[in-house]
Formats: sequence, structure tokens, C-alpha cells
Amino acid sequence: MKRDVTAKYWSFESTRPGQHLAGVLEEIAKLSPVGSREQELEKGYPVRLERFEIIGDLVVGEVCRIQRDNIPPTVDSAGMTPMELTDGRGLGHRSAFVSNRSGDTVLWQQDQMACSPDKFAVYLGHYGTPCYSTQPSPFATANVWTEIENPKASIRYFSIKVAPQRNLDLFAGEEDPIVKELARQCASAYNGDFVDVSVSLDKSSEGSLDRKNVIGTLRKAKEMIGTRKIRALVKGENSAMLLDFLNRHQLETGKIERFPDNIESDWKARKGFLLDAFNGTLAHADDDEEAQ
Repeated sequence: MKRDVTAKYWSFESTRPGQHLAGVLEEIAKLSPVGSREQELEKGYPVRLERFEIIGDLVVGEVCRIQRDNIPPTVDSAGMTPMELTDGRGLGHRSAFVSNRSGDTVLWQQDQMACSPDKFAVYLGHYGTPCYSTQPSPFATANVWTEIENPKASIRYFSIKVAPQRNLDLFAGEEDPIVKELARQCASAYNGDFVDVSVSLDKSSEGSLDRKNVIGTLRKAKEMIGTRKIRALVKGENSAMLLDFLNRHQLETGKIERFPDNIESDWKARKGFLLDAFNGTLAHADDDEEAQ
């Protein structure tokens, strides 16, 4: 059965420079059995790191909030019956997440019943070795122009999706019509309604894309009717930030097959969604963090 799934990007900031979230999670994941990772953040709010995997340059995991109080009853045709849970058992409300190993950008599955990112920050604070304190916050959208116009930040990547028949003039001026003509021909050849153009630097390259031209292109795209995507990656001294000029970059949404009767299959489905979304949206940020 397919269900909607939503995930949001968060930034976890350490009070200790150079200490990344992935390293802390790896230490917690060494605790065994999994029940030994449980921490009660407040009365009736136990949380534990349920899963943790390293996949190339990414880490993926699952956090479980355990509900042992205020358990709802079961319901059948005869009415309702209290649900009895014994021996420390509870209901497991789960949120999956994915992060880059060398950074602190996290894509977190949203679930009102599960652990939130700010609660997970409290959870991490229970582990003093290594000491890690976090303050999660969603990527801001209000200051995207300030971020990209900052002369100290390098522009590593931008991507724009437009309707080709009317909007391709923004990609190149009269002095270089090749780009827009090539994009228009591609769209016509495949009967496409939109063209998605991305320009980026290699992770080993220093410097920035041409700031003036990039900003000019993004502003033109912002003014055009029917623009579907405007994104850019800017890199500061210690971090990289993906900016979305249509104010949609905070969320990744989709429909995935859910398996309520198969925990492993359900985990793989949610993990796959997050990995695909994270790789598609923040792959450039991962590369730049790794190149530092």
C-alpha cells in the first residue's frame, strides 16, 4: 500500500568545531543491545537510536520514540478493548534520517508521533563521550539573496527548470546562443514541456561560478511565469548551503510502498526514499563538504 511520506532538511550544529553528527551516531550505535541506547528525555518520552548504517559518503538511520503510556485501545465490532503491553514493551514510533558523513545536514522523516529533530538533539546531549550539543533548525529561505550575494561565499552550483519555448533566453545572451538553442532542440526532439539546466564546479575545483551572471540568471528565472525550480549551492568557510529561490527546498515529499506487517521491508522503503531524495538534492553539498 502506497503512503505519503515527507522529510525536511535540518542543520545540526555542534558546539565543538570539527565534530560531525555522523561520528557521534557511530559511537552510540556501538552500544548493544539496542535497548541500551534508550534515554528518557522527559517523563514518558523514551527515545533510542534504532538503526545506523554507513553507505559510502552517507549515513542513514532510524530513531524510535517508545510509547508505553496512554496506549489507545484496540477496536473491533463488539467495541473497544484496552491494549495490554507488558515487560517494558511499547509502541514504536519511528523516524528515518540520512546525513552526509562529513557534514551536519540531515534529511529527517516527519511524523508527529515520532521523535522530532529538536528532541533528538536532547537525546544526543545524554552522551558525553564524545560531547555533542546540537541546535537543529530548518534551512532558512528568507535570506537566500543575501546568502548568494555574499562575496565571501562561493557559488558551486545552480539549477533551473523552465518551459523551453518561452523562457530559454535567460540561459545565454546574444553573444552565446548555443546553450539556449541546444536546450530548445532537446526539448523539441523529445516533446518535452520543461528543460532542467544545471551548472556546477567539480568538487576539486577552487573558486566560484561567475557570481554576477549566476545572480542575473536566477533573478530572471524568478520573474518568469512557469518556472518550476531555481536552486543554488553556496559554500562558506565551514559549510555548504543549498538555497531554493522558490521556497520549497525544506521538504521532500513522495509516495512509497509501506509494509506495516514487515518491519525490515518498511525500513528499506523509507531508507530508499530518503537516500534518493538526499542524493538528488544535496549531492553537490556532500561533495563540497568532503573536499574541505
